[in-house]
Amino acid sequence: MSAPENKKRADSESGAFISPEEILTDLSDTAEGSEARQDREQGRERQRAEEERQESLLLKRARALIREKDFLTWVLDMLKRLGVIGEEIILLVLTLAGVSRTLLRPVSVMLRGSPSSGKSSALKAVLQIFAPEIVMERAGLSGKALFYGEGSLAGKILVLTEYHAGKDSRHLIRLAQTEGVLTDETSVLEGRSRSTAITERVGRPVVMSTTSESKIAVDDLSRFQVVWADESPAQSLRVMRSRASAPPEPIRTGELEVWHKAMSLLVAREGDFLRPPKWLRSLPRRMPLERPGIRRDFERLITFLQAIALCRGCARRPKAIDIEFTDYAVAHLIFERVFAATPRAIAAQDLQLTRVVARLNEEQGGPVTVKAVADALGWKPPLVYKTVRSAVAQNLVAYEGGTRARNVKRLVAISPEGSSFLPHPRSILADYPELGGSVTFTNPFSGEEETIALNKRGGGNLASGAPSRCKHGVKQGVCAKCADSRR
Repeated sequence: MSAPENKKRADSESGAFISPEEILTDLSDTAEGSEARQDREQGRERQRAEEERQESLLLKRARALIREKDFLTWVLDMLKRLGVIGEEIILLVLTLAGVSRTLLRPVSVMLRGSPSSGKSSALKAVLQIFAPEIVMERAGLSGKALFYGEGSLAGKILVLTEYHAGKDSRHLIRLAQTEGVLTDETSVLEGRSRSTAITERVGRPVVMSTTSESKIAVDDLSRFQVVWADESPAQSLRVMRSRASAPPEPIRTGELEVWHKAMSLLVAREGDFLRPPKWLRSLPRRMPLERPGIRRDFERLITFLQAIALCRGCARRPKAIDIEFTDYAVAHLIFERVFAATPRAIAAQDLQLTRVVARLNEEQGGPVTVKAVADALGWKPPLVYKTVRSAVAQNLVAYEGGTRARNVKRLVAISPEGSSFLPHPRSILADYPELGGSVTFTNPFSGEEETIALNKRGGGNLASGAPSRCKHGVKQGVCAKCADSRR
């Protein structure tokens, strides 16, 4: 064998020699590999483009949603489709508390009511319209769990299904709500050396929970906006009729994703709420300053007003967002009853009975019988007597003094609103001519535009664009017959 052939054989055996056939095979493999890689890269590009298109479409739909002037009415409609019957005030309070998560002092809410009164259903429905990464839902918390969780608590919604389930961690929950910083120092033993390690977690979360407890600790009352579940017969009737009717319109695929994106757009930015209007700065002098906890309640009111302003202004954002008088008109509709019942945590039906007694006192020019109250409410006598006992015990109503024939006891309202909290928008319009003498806003419960205006032809008397009483002669929002007719 010649030397070249020997070298070729040796190179082949050592792997250094590559035959022409092998070269062609390698080139073919390289070409196929390059083509496969190119196909994969093009596939990834198409996937990225599709994801960007879907994200752009999602953002467009979310912005269109929050641009609706009756956005809060859309919220109520969506929550109704998620299975909640009635409870409109609770749903709006919870939603606005969730929106407050990016504000300086977010609001926490506790739903209070008897077992099976619908508290958890309302809470779970509201949580579904917020993105899962925002919500921290816990069935319970150990004593130091909040110290060692991941990430900041700022901008989060911490949910305890039942507040008593987190009793071991209540101190830390309260600190997170008020201070926004949790610090824990623990001892560390390494061999014979001893030292300490500090764990810190920052951020004020929105805390939402429910309770069936008859008493709420003072420390919790100062940190939570307590809202009563509606346990009235009218609400029970609405729920039962709904269960016997056709189910609500199903949620379409991707619809909740639009809501998640929409709620994530309702965020406070630097420069927002730095120029409070003049009428807002004068609001405290119109409020019950002798009321216990008035400072705390006023701070919550400001936060809720800011949350309403975010729902109104985040869609366009031509400039920094500030509270407007239309926001106050909406807040008055939602929160007057909530704050009026807060000092003594008055149940909704106690407040409803007290208001009806006050109206009948005015119409009849004096005390009224329990039977007249029962007829006006449309309640059965046993429930009326039970509620009267509760209202009397809370000094909301009182029995007429003296004796009457057949020992008939008549009622007089002492505190018709359970302690009024928010001044009516009309009184503010009267004192601030620069507001134009009227305000037009969208009623979040009906979705209709309403106007509150000063009736100048009546010598400066105040008149509302919305009727104060329904066709049954009962104050708007109180009449059980109207509630039934809407179902």
